[in-house]
Amino acid sequence: MENRLDPKKRIRCTVQSSDGLKTSCADLRPFFPDKDQTDFEVVKIRNNVEKAKELLVYTGHSTVQIAKALGYNKATELSKLLLNYTGLPSGHFRRIRKAKLAMINRQQKQ
Repeated sequence: MENRLDPKKRIRCTVQSSDGLKTSCADLRPFFPDKDQTDFEVVKIRNNVEKAKELLVYTGHSTVQIAKALGYNKATELSKLLLNYTGLPSGHFRRIRKAKLAMINRQQKQ
């Protein structure tokens, strides 16, 4: 996936593990391999984009619900991120879901 984010912009990144440990991305950088000059924040954002795409296509959750689950305050933040990384609006992934469901329904009727 092509990185289309402005490298001058920083997105706040915090990590919370299941055991309640809270740490910042800056604390994790020394442990993160930097082979391709990609820092932890960018990898976290890429993972969020992939997870958002998956949830939009395979669940009935709203964009607002997905954004909150991924740690964004507003659905527009997630929508802009999807558009920046994929070049596609969040509605595109909803249309994929709709097409998949229609295909399943057609197959079940046969």
